[in-house]
Amino acid sequence: MEPGVDDRAGRPEPGDPDDRDALVAQLEEARHRAERLASHWKILADAGASLESSMDPPQIVRRLTELVVPALADGCEVTLVEPDGAITRVVRAPGVDEDRLRRRETTSVFGEADHPIAEALRSGKATRLASGPDAPGGAFGSPDDDTSSSSMGINEAAIVPLVVRGTVVGALALGVGPSGRHLPDDVIDLATELGARAALCLDNARLFARQRHIADTLQRSLVPVDVPRPGWIDLAGRYWVPGSGVDVGGDFYDVVETGGDLTLVIGDVCGKGIEAASLTALARHTLRAVVAHLGDSAMALRWLHDSFRTQAPHSFVSVAMVRLARNGLRVCAHAHVAGHPRPIVVRADGSASTIEPGGTAPGLPVWRAAPEVGFELAPGDALVLYTDGVTDVPGDAALSAEQLVELVGEIAGATTSADDLATGIGARLEQVRPRRERIDDIALLVARVPEP
Repeated sequence: MEPGVDDRAGRPEPGDPDDRDALVAQLEEARHRAERLASHWKILADAGASLESSMDPPQIVRRLTELVVPALADGCEVTLVEPDGAITRVVRAPGVDEDRLRRRETTSVFGEADHPIAEALRSGKATRLASGPDAPGGAFGSPDDDTSSSSMGINEAAIVPLVVRGTVVGALALGVGPSGRHLPDDVIDLATELGARAALCLDNARLFARQRHIADTLQRSLVPVDVPRPGWIDLAGRYWVPGSGVDVGGDFYDVVETGGDLTLVIGDVCGKGIEAASLTALARHTLRAVVAHLGDSAMALRWLHDSFRTQAPHSFVSVAMVRLARNGLRVCAHAHVAGHPRPIVVRADGSASTIEPGGTAPGLPVWRAAPEVGFELAPGDALVLYTDGVTDVPGDAALSAEQLVELVGEIAGATTSADDLATGIGARLEQVRPRRERIDDIALLVARVPEP
């Protein structure tokens, strides 16, 4: 510094109005940045709670549009590539007539080769657009087309691809104009992050849907499409899946016709998943084949035990079988209970009891054949076979066998058909513990002798 030169020359004196105004402007700008950052963090937090809580793709898309509009943009559009290759468009633009939005959703984005949404789907790259002569063809459309972006007042837009595991599954387009806002870099970055989260949630939802479809298909193959309706006995079957429904359980039931008689079969293979499903198929079809050809439940259980010991030596299956034969207005029953929950017999007067088990589950290393137990069912009497998912409930909601017998007797006294009895049992079990909170599947088979 040269002698005699004041280095404060040209600086505002303390208290100078220009200095105060500059400081106020800086503080105001910092406050706006902090508020904007807090707002963006809140949107991301809301996105985590909103998007990840759904396994329904249309709901995920709708929630994504609600996160974007009006917080980030005046309007937005989500374009999805469906698993079968079809294109789905969902548009959100408050203040625009619903009919215009629906017509826009049915318009293909691939009509013009350089449409920016189509380009984003092909390239997987984000694009920023402003209306004008340099905008790509079809980007904003003609103002004369009431489904175009320009007719809705959009003059600035950005398109970000929805990418998951290296695959483009869609694109998110957001636009501004009516509000006078712009799309700065931080908004585009936030939209990109929202798109990435939505893409992952969509992919998970589609995977979940595929798994549930596989589980449903497998499970349907393990129970009969319908049960026989011979007239002299009223039958009803039910199968309920717990929780999310993506796990295939080991429960099954069947009704086999042999001559004029019927054999009721219900069972539960140890385990869950594909392995349990394959063993359940083995159990059901082994029992059906032997009963249909030999008419012998005891022999069917022996064959089933031998099949499990040779093909699945580390698993087992509990089974209850009851052969029903018409005897005038009454029905003669012969039961074999092999390591399975005891079937319940409900008399027409409401009294209920169980058939005592006598054998062990087929497949166990030490196996004891189930003895035959005979009894009769009179008009109005009912027989209920079930799997242990009925009583095995976590926590305080578990039912004891005695409580179940009492519950079934109570419901039987208020119903007259097998179907009503099965429906009533299902409703009461739902009250005890909803199926979405259960961990085990349930099979139920009900027989009831019609009253004259």
